[in-house]
Amino acid sequence: MKWPIVLSVLGCLLYGQLLSQTTFTGQIEDENHHPISGATVWIVELNKGVSSDADGKFHLKALPKGAYTLEVSFLGYEKQNLTLVTNKTRSTPLIITLVESVERLKTVTVVGKSNEQLKREEPIKIEVIGVSKVLEQSSSLPELINQTSGVKVRQSSGIGP
Repeated sequence: MKWPIVLSVLGCLLYGQLLSQTTFTGQIEDENHHPISGATVWIVELNKGVSSDADGKFHLKALPKGAYTLEVSFLGYEKQNLTLVTNKTRSTPLIITLVESVERLKTVTVVGKSNEQLKREEPIKIEVIGVSKVLEQSSSLPELINQTSGVKVRQSSGIGP
């Protein structure tokens, strides 16, 4: 007997929650009224956002009623901050026009290295043979060099050509 009452109350609460949320739509375009695809539409307070589609349109769904800061941005355009007030279940679409941002650089420096320069700068293992090591052993200098890793000294015996 109690279950129908509980289910009715839950249904009313859920229906009330659904009515208190708004879907917001809009379109983003440039100064020449061309749609901007991939622009970011961000609601700062809700930490929620979407990107505009190929036609510059966007849809923000399930927004609670209230006032929000809407931040619209796209690379090469100035960022816009708008105040969005949601108080109805349906709202009229908003058309947002972004203004192109022009920034001039004084100088541009491009640094590159050739393959030859990169090979010169590669780290190479260096091993130092000190004089004390030569004096302590009764080996010749070529024999000491042969003991270092990665180096082999070729010797040929005989005198003259």
